[in-house]
Amino acid sequence: MEDGAGLTALEWNVISVLDTTAPVPEPGPDRAEDQDTVVLLDGSASTDNVGIVKYTWTFVHEFEEVTLEGVTASYTFTSPRVIDVTLRVWDAADNSAAKTFKLTIRDTEAPVAIMDIGSTLITKGETAGWRAIGSTDNVGVVKYTWTFEYDGKTVSLDGPAPTFLFEEAGEYEVTLTVEDAAGNTDSESFTLTVESHAWKWALLFIICVCVAWVVTVLMRWRMFTKADGEEDAKD
Repeated sequence: MEDGAGLTALEWNVISVLDTTAPVPEPGPDRAEDQDTVVLLDGSASTDNVGIVKYTWTFVHEFEEVTLEGVTASYTFTSPRVIDVTLRVWDAADNSAAKTFKLTIRDTEAPVAIMDIGSTLITKGETAGWRAIGSTDNVGVVKYTWTFEYDGKTVSLDGPAPTFLFEEAGEYEVTLTVEDAAGNTDSESFTLTVESHAWKWALLFIICVCVAWVVTVLMRWRMFTKADGEEDAKD
């Protein structure tokens, strides 16, 4: 500035330009990880026109809200499910933005096959029945399969409580396989013995022969005893 006398002066003004540009969070694409393993969360691809100063990761696990901090973070997910993970970032001007991705935790825990087989010995012509409703899984058993070889073929029965009519004698190794929705399986086996009727008839014949022999011996003993009594009476 200059006045009429030619004198001048300068005036300075400081203008502050505020940062109003929000950062851009980048937590990565949707992905899947195994349960009970350490999962790495990485937000290093996030950007800002000045610079990001804070990162937080939030999600719900086992019905509790979890918050982790840092450009990278790690967590062990113990339950198989689909989880929404949100990354929120802030810059120095407190501008923030958030982005969510889906994290699928795969079920890797196998079910446990438990059988209630009743008797392992039946007779030819009888129907055998088994139960597997006591089998367990962290999520749930969705399939029950019973297999064995019968008359030269593989028999496969489905369900937790099947039955089968055995018309051929022999020994059969029966295997139960249980499966959960993720395809994890477990198996247990037992041996079923199917006996023929023939041995029962043979046993009945032997019993009859023994009874007849005992009766014959008793009758002869009585006759012998009676004869001795009559001789003693005559004397």
